[in-house]
This record gives sequence, C-alpha cells and structure tokens, in this order.
Amino acid sequence: MADARRPQRNLRLPPFRFATALLLLAVVPTLAGCRASETAAPEAGGAPNAVATRAATHPIPWFAGSVEEAFALAKAERKPVFLYWGAVWCPPCHALRTKIFPRPEFQARLAATVPVYLDGDTERAQIWGEKLGTSGYPTVIVFDADGREVTRIPSLLP
Repeated sequence: MADARRPQRNLRLPPFRFATALLLLAVVPTLAGCRASETAAPEAGGAPNAVATRAATHPIPWFAGSVEEAFALAKAERKPVFLYWGAVWCPPCHALRTKIFPRPEFQARLAATVPVYLDGDTERAQIWGEKLGTSGYPTVIVFDADGREVTRIPSLLP
C-alpha cells in the first residue's frame, strides 16, 4: 500500500523530450542512408516552394506552406518544427514513411509539432538542404519554437 504522505513521482517525460526519444529509438535502426548527390533530380515545373508535392503518400499532415512560413507558425504557436528531408526513391526514407511515421505513438507526439517535409528531389529543397547542412537522405531535424536546432538524425552514410 502506498504511503499517503509520500508524493508520487511523475515518470513521464515532457512531450517534446519523449517525441525526440521516440524518434531516436524508432528511426536510427532503419537508417542506412541515401546520398543526396547520387540521384537528386532538378525541380520540374518550378514548384512554388520546397514542401513535398508528394505529401499525399505520407500519413502525416505536412505543412503546406513554405519553410519560412512553417517556422513563423511554429514561433506564433510556440510549437517545435519537425523537419524531414527525404526522397520518394530512397529505401531508408520509404522505411520511415511506412514503418515509423504511421505508428500511433509517433503520430500522437508529432501532432504537437509543425511537420515539414522537404522533397530532396526539388531544387528549393536542395537549397534548404545546403542551408541546414544535410548530406544524405533521410535527415530529420527538430527545431524549437524559436528556430534553434534541438536534435538531428542525419543519414548514416559519410
């Protein structure tokens, strides 16, 4: 029987730390990595922004505006940004999309973020990839509400 005078410990992690821990535990084993420079195609038809045009294939409601707009929304709503830089043709990216992203526990934690998908096959995503220092697919970066990088899971290839 529990002592009524002793306060109970809260063993739950704060939501953002839990999401980061969940992401690390779930994603790292699946990342064999794909090099961005191997087959990145130029942007066709001058896409209006760097957000994935193929987002319908993912179970995540990716932010529909530009990356800049995503960071502005995150700041206004005091939410972190979950940025996923990948490509449709990349096998490790496919593993993330089909094995990790659909998980209910992942979806629940992701709901507290502004999720951004950069389709690495677009020219603007390549520009963002350079700005962010990414070198291969998939790369996942979490930023706090003020735009500071909190954690990064890069491609595992050098």
